Amino acid sequence: MLRDIERSEIFVADLDDVVIGMAAIELFDEPAYQGAEPRQRACVMAIAVAEAHRRQGVATRLMQHVMDWLKTSEVVSIGLYVRAGNDGARGFYEKMGFEVEALAMQRLL
Repeated sequence: MLRDIERSEIFVADLDDVVIGMAAIELFDEPAYQGAEPRQRACVMAIAVAEAHRRQGVATRLMQHVMDWLKTSEVVSIGLYVRAGNDGARGFYEKMGFEVEALAMQRLL
């Protein structure tokens, strides 16, 4: 599926001109709901850090940069999805101030 690249951003972390991490976000308009005004939101589509550079603050700096960048826009919130059982990622995002807002469920066919 092709996405609107004008509504997406990719941020990279590099060390000596070598990419060691990235964060990809997508911007979207949330329609008006129950009388509320429409608003712009962001979703973290991916964040990754090269294995040799994990647990050194790279992901934290990437996410902080993303959030600082979004604060200069009309985006009012940022969200993401974490797979059940991925306690490391969930802990990381909670440390960054994210809270559980919903629970997604699925059933294999």
